[in-house]
Amino acid sequence: MSKKIINTVAVLFLIHLSVFSQSSDALFRYADSIKNINGEESIEYLDALSIAIQTTSDEGHVNKAYNYRKYHSEIIAKKYGEYSKEYANDMFRLGNISTSLNFIDTANYYYTKCIKINENIIDIDTLAYLNSIVFLANNYF
Repeated sequence: MSKKIINTVAVLFLIHLSVFSQSSDALFRYADSIKNINGEESIEYLDALSIAIQTTSDEGHVNKAYNYRKYHSEIIAKKYGEYSKEYANDMFRLGNISTSLNFIDTANYYYTKCIKINENIIDIDTLAYLNSIVFLANNYF
């Protein structure tokens, strides 16, 4: 069986887990198993981890989600660099989680970082870029 088929099955399984409201703990265990097979910088692991983080936040464990999102962004920075749209998207997500925690100064830092990265790579048509501008403005008014 080719690696592409295995990865596709893994992603479908992950979607199945999230659709049927598995706990974030189960999703983190699943992400760890993908990491053990494909490595920390694999797309499959990063996607699984991201879904687990979102589920954790949805369950109300926002501090835990914040810490895991920071970890996720460190991996993204290693894989793609700190001036990539992938990293900018994680900065946006960190801004959102920081806003949920009412860490407005921290949220503004992440939104500003997202904006600067997108402007630097001339990718200003992304949703993360546009939303960062709006959310940053909302935090000031």
